[in-house]
Amino acid sequence: MRPIINKFLIVLFVVAIIGLSFTYVAQERSIADQNEKIDSLTSRLESLEYTVEEYILLRDSEGTQDFIIKCARELLGWVFDGEVVYKTEK
Repeated sequence: MRPIINKFLIVLFVVAIIGLSFTYVAQERSIADQNEKIDSLTSRLESLEYTVEEYILLRDSEGTQDFIIKCARELLGWVFDGEVVYKTEK
């Protein structure tokens, strides 16, 4: 009777180890997926922070002479008298 119990305990132990191994592998995959999401969101956050900083600079410079000149040049194509404009072909 004792050898049967020993074999049963060994089989039970092996099954438990295999089950724990599968659980460990599943958790490692889950952690890897979460790390990828964190990296993606961190990259997006950095991009959004940069955009916010640009808008803050734009808001702070709005109405200043440099801002008005920049808008006139970029949006309307205006130049100062005597300036030479070089255009590149696209």
